[in-house]
Amino acid sequence: MDKHQNEPRSLTLGKSELTGQTFQIPAARSGTKKWGIVGISGSGKTHNAAVLAEQYIHNSIPIVVFDPVGRWWDLGIAADGHSKGLPIAIIGGQHGQIDLTPDMGSAIARYVSEHRVPTVIDLSQMRSKSHWRQVVADFGNELFEINRTPVQIIIEEAPEFVPQRVMESVAGVYGAMDKLIRIGRNKGIGITLIAQRPQMINKDSLSQVNALLVMRLSDPGSIDAAQVWLEAQGADSDLIDTFIAQLPTLADGTGLVLSPAWLKTFDRVHFNLRETFHYDPESDEDETLTPDIAQAVDTAQLEKMFSKFMEKGRGAPSRPRAGGDAADTKRVAELEQRLRSAESRADELQTALEAAQESIITEDEVTQRIHLAVQDREARIVRLETMVNGFIEQAKQILDTNTLASPAILASGIAAPQAVAAYVAKQSEYFKNSTTTKILETMRDNYLRFPNGMTREEIALEAHYDPLGGRFNTTLRLLKKRKVIVQDGDRYLLNPAHLK
Repeated sequence: MDKHQNEPRSLTLGKSELTGQTFQIPAARSGTKKWGIVGISGSGKTHNAAVLAEQYIHNSIPIVVFDPVGRWWDLGIAADGHSKGLPIAIIGGQHGQIDLTPDMGSAIARYVSEHRVPTVIDLSQMRSKSHWRQVVADFGNELFEINRTPVQIIIEEAPEFVPQRVMESVAGVYGAMDKLIRIGRNKGIGITLIAQRPQMINKDSLSQVNALLVMRLSDPGSIDAAQVWLEAQGADSDLIDTFIAQLPTLADGTGLVLSPAWLKTFDRVHFNLRETFHYDPESDEDETLTPDIAQAVDTAQLEKMFSKFMEKGRGAPSRPRAGGDAADTKRVAELEQRLRSAESRADELQTALEAAQESIITEDEVTQRIHLAVQDREARIVRLETMVNGFIEQAKQILDTNTLASPAILASGIAAPQAVAAYVAKQSEYFKNSTTTKILETMRDNYLRFPNGMTREEIALEAHYDPLGGRFNTTLRLLKKRKVIVQDGDRYLLNPAHLK
């Protein structure tokens, strides 16, 4: 008997940059877990998702990839770009063993559940997004009914199927995916959602993920969304600050693995290179490759399984047989072209309708905006009152201590403006963060106005930030943690120990 036979299996993903150790996760029950993988274009999210997919396959956990961009066929090619990679079935797309039609979703679900074959469903050659959604919705509904063993569903461009704002055109596919995300674990189903911007994924869907892999993010909305997820998971505020500060500078292929409940880890991981080919559409060399894709099932057998969908293109005008009349051939071509144009136009109109619906402001939204404006005005009044009261209190302290006539005494605890300016410039250069710089420069400019320090509200008002804003408060906590500033009661000061 193999001495390693009884050892717990693991999915090996990369190396921790914090500990230097190999980063692994337990294979047991991992197939039914939910991942969120986010990052800007080029940060390596699809590459790292493929590393995860390879490990699932090696541990006998079948995967199903919904691929609107036509990239995942390369799992079937070895890293050298020429020999066979992992055995997969490919349905649809330029490299598909069989074509994909809009009504095949349920049949594919039955095929995957019965045969447990790693399958790539390439949506990229379908005529419209409505066809994408029909395939995914039918697949999800059917799989939920019949599946009982672990299978991991990987969804590229997840906002197309679980968007933040659910319009009528996506209600069907969102309902199917929401069911899988919330309770699919009970049917052996796990989900991986991949997107460039986390705020574009439905927030309820994202809140369900067991592990978030965050690649490089740069725009404020994406960073705020990652922070909200961490806060909802109950992560410590200092830990949140530490991780959020790293997001804009993460190297390609490196991501933060955040899983407080399942893996109980917050780690920075550089993922392994793929063992399969990583197709680069911008490379001239790749265009010349003629790789031999590994096929998990014989193409003839796959065609037989889905034969009823293959007959006459399933709804498309049938082509005349060889030797038919040339006029008939021309007429069929014209009809097919008109059909493609009509479907394309319908897709454009649907997109325009969704954009128009998003721009409509309902009566409830108007009421809510008025309510928020009133709240904002009241908050500003409170901040102004706080500032005025602060001025009055400072004046009283000066008069009561009778130090006004003695400039030497008044200045004894105050650093020279040059020292303050140099200190702020040094810290701003170190952090290289616009919010940090703005807060420090505000405290510098108001250093003599507020000798006893500034309140959170005073800093926010002078720096033009919302005092309750996530980024503002996160930056304030980080500066305090790094002892760049210190807190005395409700007031914040540039650290006097560093101004000497």
